[in-house]
Formats: sequence, structure tokens, C-alpha cells
Amino acid sequence: MRTGIFYGSTTGNTEAVANQIATRISGSQIHSAEKLTRAELESCDLIILGASTWGLGDLQDDWFDNIESLRSAKLHGKKVALFGLVINLDIQIPLSME
Repeated sequence: MRTGIFYGSTTGNTEAVANQIATRISGSQIHSAEKLTRAELESCDLIILGASTWGLGDLQDDWFDNIESLRSAKLHGKKVALFGLVINLDIQIPLSME
């Protein structure tokens, strides 16, 4: 089974988690979403996708820029797993609008 781990990482945290996952899955290959291609996705039997969120839930830039490759890939019959990291910006939301 060919396993591809595809991640988008701005600060390196999601990349680090992708590398940790790869150490536990023999023969897996890691790919940055920054250079994501439809062919890479379609060549895998197991696809693991990793991303972090930004702001109030915005998609990480590498995924945002290459989402069309993911949308257009023929993934029928493939196994897909997801992992995500959340950035806590400690946003202060006022309780009243006074």
C-alpha cells in the first residue's frame, strides 16, 4: 500500500507532526501541499492530509493555493485520513458592544 502524507505548514508545526506520523508508517512519503499535484494524490492508496487553521478558522495558505489539485483528484476507493493543528491566538472577544 502506497501511503502519502500531505501537509501544509507555515511555522513548521504541521510539518513536524507529518514527520512523526511518517516514522510510524513504513514506506510512507511526505509531500508539502505547497507543491501538491493531482498525480501525487492519485498514486496513493492511503492519503493523510494535514493542515493548521489561522485567524478564525482560515485554511493554511499552501492548501488554499492548491485546493484545486485536491478537488480534481480522483480519490474514489482511496482511504483518507485527516489531522489538524489549531493555532490559539488568544483572541479577546468583547461580551458587550458598549
